[in-house]
Amino acid sequence: AASVLLSRLIGFVREGLLAYQVGASGAADAYYAAFQLPDLLNYFLAGGALSTAFLPLYARLRAGDEAGAERLLAIVLGTLGCLAVLATAALWIAADWLVALQFPDFDPAKRELTVQLTRIVLPAQIFFVVGGVLQASLLARGRFAAAALAPLVYNGCIVLGGFLLAPSLGVAGFSWGALAGAVLGPFAIPWLDARRRVRIGVRVGPRYP
Repeated sequence: AASVLLSRLIGFVREGLLAYQVGASGAADAYYAAFQLPDLLNYFLAGGALSTAFLPLYARLRAGDEAGAERLLAIVLGTLGCLAVLATAALWIAADWLVALQFPDFDPAKRELTVQLTRIVLPAQIFFVVGGVLQASLLARGRFAAAALAPLVYNGCIVLGGFLLAPSLGVAGFSWGALAGAVLGPFAIPWLDARRRVRIGVRVGPRYP
């Protein structure tokens, strides 16, 4: 709960910094619009809902079949990770057309900027999805630090990106901060914690029951 509250406070700083650096401009419109396709990808891949559904199955298997639990974790990581990579690649390629479809009123310059920012932040969903499964495996073991730290690091990296990069890169600095935050927060922290406690494998098995 404290982590959620602190994350919201950092988010307030993030929005204030964005307003200071970019203002109410076309660049700000493009930045917010750039998250539409990544969010859509997250919804299609079930996002946090899949991690929530995975947790009780994984915990139940661990109670009597540790090897089965490891196999389940490996197959969910591998299969969902592959889906995330393939879907990200498809959306990255189609970003021009999809942005034009979503935002027909944007002028060409704003649309081009939206496409550029979209392609920066799209890969972040891979790390959100895979990291969410790793976090669930830790929650099943009563390990909550990674889940608490992930949103703080994510928002903190966006703030750092805006502070350090926006003066030279413009609003793209915030987008690069979001991508770095997704790698470091939702993915790297749970991976570093899980690798000491969980045997992490990766298998692709879409027909696994």
